[in-house]
Amino acid sequence: MRADTETSVVASIELGESSPSWDMLERLLAVAGVELEARLVPCVVIDSRVLDDVARIRRLSPEDRLAEVANVSRFLAAARRST
Repeated sequence: MRADTETSVVASIELGESSPSWDMLERLLAVAGVELEARLVPCVVIDSRVLDDVARIRRLSPEDRLAEVANVSRFLAAARRST
């Protein structure tokens, strides 16, 4: 097979019996002439656990709040680089 993958492995994926790794998915799609792109898109989460964090954040000093934002920013930047 052109994707360097056994036909039985592809059949297993097609039947929903297994899930391909990211690398295999990219190879299979490349053979099909398609490129895979992934991106992180922020979404609004309506969840009571999110609101629980508000009280914790309000108790932080302004400096600690900035540090918290910096941590989230670094996390998102690293996630973007890994895709």
